[in-house]
Amino acid sequence: MKIELEIVRLLSGLEKLNSISAQTAILQEDLKITTEEVNTKAEKADIALKIVTAEAEKVAKEKSFADDERRKIETKKAAVEKVQAACAIELAKAEPVLEAARLALE
Repeated sequence: MKIELEIVRLLSGLEKLNSISAQTAILQEDLKITTEEVNTKAEKADIALKIVTAEAEKVAKEKSFADDERRKIETKKAAVEKVQAACAIELAKAEPVLEAARLALE
C-alpha cells in the first residue's frame, strides 16, 4: 500500500512536471514572438529617430541661414534709413530754393 501511494505521488509529480514543461515551452514561444516584435519596433524607432534627427539638423541649418539673411537685411535697412534721412534733410534744404525759383518763374 505504501509503495502504491509513492507511485501515485511520483506519477502526479511527473504529470505536474510535464504540464509545467509544456507551459514553459508556450511561454518561451510567446517570449520569442514578443522579442521579435520588440526588435522590429526598435528598428522602426531607430529609423524614425534618424529621420527626425536629419530633419532637425536641416531645420537648424535653414534657421541659421534665415537668421544670417535677417541680419543682412536689417543692416541694409539701417543703411537705407540713414540715406533716407540724409535725403530728407537735403530735400528740406532744397525745397525753399525750389519754391523761390518757382515763384521767380511766375
